[in-house]
Amino acid sequence: MANLPLYGVRYAASGPDPLYWVRSILASNRGTLMELGVGPVVTAGTAMQLATASGLLRVDQNVLATAIALGEAAAHVLLGAYGPVGALNGALIVLQLLSATAVVVFLDDLFDKGYGLRGSSAVALLSATNNCGKVFWQAFSPVTVNTGRGPEFEGIVLAVVYQAVARAGNAPALAGTLLRRHLPNAMGLLATCLVLLAAVFLEGVQMPLPLPLQSRDGRGRRATFPIKLLYTSTMPNVLHSAAVTALYLVSQLLHYSRFGGGALARLLRVWKEDSHAAVPVGGLAYYLTPPSSAAADPLHALVYAVLLASCAVLSQAWAVGLTGQMWLWVAHSTMIASV
Repeated sequence: MANLPLYGVRYAASGPDPLYWVRSILASNRGTLMELGVGPVVTAGTAMQLATASGLLRVDQNVLATAIALGEAAAHVLLGAYGPVGALNGALIVLQLLSATAVVVFLDDLFDKGYGLRGSSAVALLSATNNCGKVFWQAFSPVTVNTGRGPEFEGIVLAVVYQAVARAGNAPALAGTLLRRHLPNAMGLLATCLVLLAAVFLEGVQMPLPLPLQSRDGRGRRATFPIKLLYTSTMPNVLHSAAVTALYLVSQLLHYSRFGGGALARLLRVWKEDSHAAVPVGGLAYYLTPPSSAAADPLHALVYAVLLASCAVLSQAWAVGLTGQMWLWVAHSTMIASV
């Protein structure tokens, strides 16, 4: 679904991408059936857990995810994210996005019921496979791009091999390929590999949690319960990205609609259109994007650091109180049952 284009869209993949900065973590691909990614499922799941914990509302999570997907799909169409598509094509686009969300909801249900890799979730696996596909393509893509220095392969591995074989001895050309801009480069590939290795290492780290137990004969005992360091996995980051996506969506769609010059639109964003993405240069959306340089804008770097710290706070809330089932209580009950 991430590679199937939407029927009825004239220029979905042309121009700046409104949600370029958050598509990776939400498993979203522009102009395809996975335009909405896992955002509706994550938002619905979090809303349902909050509502259930507080006792305010009881609604089926799948129905809520479908309703959120319907709202997001309609917003994309009505506010002109795909250009003038007409009533019929607009309805078809909404139907396609709803169908893709239904498949994601179905996969999420399968994993919740235990059909899948142990300890994994559909949201995490969809994000992981989406990013693995992008990394593989950016490493080995055979597409050639004219960068002004002649045609170059888009894939950094093929580009380096071509430079080393076809232009042997031309060190400046090879260095330019390794550190090229606006195309996948060696530093990006190396950083991706390092992050992957760090994630694999941290995934295996467990922290022993001491639990005081009391057996049936009244004698006290102490035991440990292993808790993963990455107990909450990527869920806080995905939830954070879903919230940022909602703001991006509203601000970008306002930007391209007839309300683009309003005070609310300017408060949310001031965008600068790049060749492949719409870059925020002001407003609230600007402070939610990673800063290019901490020295150039210390306030932006400070605000973004606070946002990253909020993910840690969200992890604690997610693990302890957000779902209404404290994991410490679950671990304690499990250990008592085993005595």
